[in-house]
Amino acid sequence: MAGNDWVLTTLGLVGAPGVIGLDVCGASETSCLDGSIDHPFAWWHFYKAPFPGGVTVLGQSQGGLVVDNGGHQIRFTLATASFES
Repeated sequence: MAGNDWVLTTLGLVGAPGVIGLDVCGASETSCLDGSIDHPFAWWHFYKAPFPGGVTVLGQSQGGLVVDNGGHQIRFTLATASFES
């Protein structure tokens, strides 16, 4: 989790980028924040990374995630759901 957001990443394929998936929960959404329940696919939003290769979360920083995307260290801003080089 990053804040109130569930985060998942994928490895992508050779020549194709991975994605970051976000399930954004409100602070009062106890069922969404509960880690012991299933999170339906409809709750998730997926964002394609800018470079071919996998996406791995390296850490959190100032409202975002520092990620490795195919060997590039970049930032994913949670508020705007966007990648920044």
